[in-house]
Amino acid sequence: MRTSRLNPVLLGALLLGAAACQRETAARTEKPNPATEVAAADTALPAEAPIATRRDWHRLTRRTNPRAPLIRYAAVRRPASLPAPALPTEARLFDLTLKPSEFFRIDPTQPAEVRGREGTTVRLPAGALLDARQQPAQEPVWLELKECLALADLLLSDHVSTGPDGTPMQAGGMVLVRAVTSKGQALHLAPGAAIELSLPAELHAGRQLYHSPDRQHWAALPNDVAPESGPAYAQASSTAGSSILDTPAESSASSNPEPLAALAEPGADWLRSPELGWLSCLRGWHTEGGNQLLVPTEADDHTVVRLVYPEAGVILAGQPQAAGYAFQGLPTQQRAVLVGLRYEGGNAFLAVQSLAPGDTAAPLEFREVSLADIEQRLQELR
Repeated sequence: MRTSRLNPVLLGALLLGAAACQRETAARTEKPNPATEVAAADTALPAEAPIATRRDWHRLTRRTNPRAPLIRYAAVRRPASLPAPALPTEARLFDLTLKPSEFFRIDPTQPAEVRGREGTTVRLPAGALLDARQQPAQEPVWLELKECLALADLLLSDHVSTGPDGTPMQAGGMVLVRAVTSKGQALHLAPGAAIELSLPAELHAGRQLYHSPDRQHWAALPNDVAPESGPAYAQASSTAGSSILDTPAESSASSNPEPLAALAEPGADWLRSPELGWLSCLRGWHTEGGNQLLVPTEADDHTVVRLVYPEAGVILAGQPQAAGYAFQGLPTQQRAVLVGLRYEGGNAFLAVQSLAPGDTAAPLEFREVSLADIEQRLQELR
């Protein structure tokens, strides 16, 4: 029996025909509805879409301008030698009650004279102001003058009348004299230069001029009296100032004041100061006795206690201790007044207690008051 054998050529033709039939069948398959395709595309997850990734983002399309002001962060970093800026602290009551200042615009290359609204006169020689580079100021500058002459002004300006060794002294008044450029840069007096001050005679009679950086630690200045005649001074005037409770505003001064002759004023002594800043007229207070006083009031960072002798013009600061505020070296036969000031949570508190000779202090009773009430109450201490 012969077995039928397919021709290889015929077998290959049959296989090719079957493949062609399959392709034709697939080509005739019904296409999906276009609306269905759109709906499927809208509901597809974003992760399924292909993401085009650029691999040449780090390449420059053109060269950088060689003159461009590029920043080197290592160059603008804070130097290690400079201290870190201090964090803001809570305001104190004296920051709100400090006497406002007057500001006078003067020409530092010419002799200048300014007069405060309470009678203080300041004379500044020509070329006496230097900047931080020890160069004489050439552009117009602002001269600041603050007058604290009354007892209430001294109390509200945080003045303490003690000498360098802590002994009580009598205060006649306090002024602040500072100079800054139009950009706010502080200026100081040149070596050998000095400002001249004229205060009411009753404030500096028998007193010496003292200087302090903080109104509490005073150092005596040379007891020099300036001559009553000198070069012609240009006068800078200002408008009337505001009250002690208002925000100090810049006083309007003439930029081209008329020169005035520095004529001698009858009975006026011109005091000389080689320092700018806080200046006070003080004299020794010779009292008998060395009594101590303890005010049994809880001491904290928000409270200050002052012992005031109104007749003598003496203001002493109590030293905080565990049992209260302590005073030492007090006279035995002097009437005094205890003044407590507290500022906490944006509210001001005041306590006033009169002490007859030989009395002991009772705990202070603080009452919430306004700033105007504090000013009025302290003005009654005469």
